[in-house]
Amino acid sequence: MCAASLPGLAVSDLEINILDYLKNKYVRDIDFLNWLGLHAKYQEGLSGSLSDLLKNMAISPPQPSLAMKVLKDLANTIDSLQESHQG
Repeated sequence: MCAASLPGLAVSDLEINILDYLKNKYVRDIDFLNWLGLHAKYQEGLSGSLSDLLKNMAISPPQPSLAMKVLKDLANTIDSLQESHQG
């Protein structure tokens, strides 16, 4: 993911923001939040990795219906970022 069109925003910060969004969206799903911490090395507002999240979605996904919802949310978020920052 390239953050060249987002001056002053590091890719790692963007990843954390996206993971924070997922955490807030799925706050009631404790199993997913535990999975997110373990498999995406996520700590709210501090750290996390989208590449680890995606890799582990393939290797050790949470329940299938939830995995599909999360992947759809990620795709929509990335599409939205791309659209809002195209010249």
